[in-house]
Amino acid sequence: MASRFQIVVAGGGSPGHVYPGLAIAEALTEQIPGVSILFAGTGNSTERHLVRAAGYNYVALPAKPAPQNPFEAVRFVTDNVIGFCAARWMLGEQETALVVGLGGYASAAVLRAAVGR
Repeated sequence: MASRFQIVVAGGGSPGHVYPGLAIAEALTEQIPGVSILFAGTGNSTERHLVRAAGYNYVALPAKPAPQNPFEAVRFVTDNVIGFCAARWMLGEQETALVVGLGGYASAAVLRAAVGR
């Protein structure tokens, strides 16, 4: 049995990032028979609901936007490093062939991990 072609659509944080990702996923599903689409985002409930309602799998990865003050800097660094490590593991575990970045701070760790792989 051949393995499925896995594509990760990464990004989000707002519906403005998710809706274009859903359109891309729909087009890829039509063009590539048997493709498997996985969305990776912030875990935001609206984002998660939109993706799952469209019939795609979703994984939440730690990610934070740029800090607004020095007190948020430690949390920014730790969450984004953890998100990068989780993304790197996920891409290998899922045998991902392609990553599509939608923008937003949630896509940064996944795209960096994809480049590193």
